[in-house]
Amino acid sequence: MKYLILILLVSSHAFASEAPSSGMFRCKEGNNDSVCDQQIKVTPTSMRVMYEGDCGGQGPYTYYCQGEECSDGAILISFRDKDHYRWENLSYSIYCEMEKVK
Repeated sequence: MKYLILILLVSSHAFASEAPSSGMFRCKEGNNDSVCDQQIKVTPTSMRVMYEGDCGGQGPYTYYCQGEECSDGAILISFRDKDHYRWENLSYSIYCEMEKVK
């Protein structure tokens, strides 16, 4: 019984099944043209983001995840599905729906 409880606790902190897959993402629709392409790497507990293009390779930045969101307090990433997520800069009210580059 102890092991079952431990497994349930550990799995509740893991990504939802809709976590985006690692790769390059581009802003599809947002409220600011300055949102750069994002090269992401997904781990079991976090998302690492390298900001590319006009951002000149800034990062990687690590955003720790719980459930279907990753954040560092200023940036919030909300999962949509394997090929999409919403990126938000909460400090500046900038957002973008990101889509995987195929």
